[in-house]
Amino acid sequence: MMAETRASAANIHTPRWGMVIDVNRCVGCQTCTIACKHANDTLPGVQWRQVIDVETGTFPDVERLFLVTGCQHCAEPPCVPVCPTGATTQRADGLVVQDYDICIGCAYCAVACPYQARTIAHDQLWYYGRETRQEQAVKHEERLGVAQKCTFCKDRVDAGLARGLKPGVDPEATPACSAACISQAIQFGDFKDPQSNVSLLVRDHPHFQLNAELGTDPQIKYLYTTPAVPGRAAGAAEADEERLADPANPLVGKLQTLWDWRAAMNWISAASARAWRSPPGSPPSPASCRRTGCRPPTSARRC
Repeated sequence: MMAETRASAANIHTPRWGMVIDVNRCVGCQTCTIACKHANDTLPGVQWRQVIDVETGTFPDVERLFLVTGCQHCAEPPCVPVCPTGATTQRADGLVVQDYDICIGCAYCAVACPYQARTIAHDQLWYYGRETRQEQAVKHEERLGVAQKCTFCKDRVDAGLARGLKPGVDPEATPACSAACISQAIQFGDFKDPQSNVSLLVRDHPHFQLNAELGTDPQIKYLYTTPAVPGRAAGAAEADEERLADPANPLVGKLQTLWDWRAAMNWISAASARAWRSPPGSPPSPASCRRTGCRPPTSARRC
């Protein structure tokens, strides 16, 4: 009987969940970011799933790509051994999870993570400056003052498995970012299954891992080439630190975050200037006469 039990346990398949992200498919629409925020009810300024806008090259030979980032659920996660309370653990299926109840907010895990995937929010912020009914209904007080991060939507995955669904195939059992991706750039699945979607993608296409040299073995793998868009190695021009450090280079400087306001001000200023000026030889308007002190035009008299 015990031998049969051991044999049955040996036949139980334990998955290794992970993602494959196709860099050439991602269009930078941020749908995954919004889907993650909606599914996990994160606070303003807290992003478990981010899309980084990357530009490489030298004008006019410039390339642009979008890099989807977040917790990599590493096979060798550096955040786990540094946690003094055991709040950060790794499940048998490889997911790195956080126990908010025993986390003390020391931020050791955030410092150890080479992917900047962890956040500690100390204040309850609201998206519209005040509490709304929606935010009241979904707020997570247990996350304040402790470390939080992407969980690969473990609750969706576990609930889907309990219902007999297949994560990575059935949207209800798949992480929200992958299920919502409009270009199917984010694929989720079991790396231990050689016939899974993620296993076949990394088998048939060149791929890379972020900071792979650190030995963390991240379980988000990025495809960087397709038959239509061949990949290439970074050249010397892209790594030209002297060019990027030159203050005379117009592409160097502090990031401008007020372009929308400046554009609006320029438009308003230009419109105001046009309103003040009248075409040569035309009679002034009543509004312009009020500004200049002349009498309203009753004839073709000029001010």
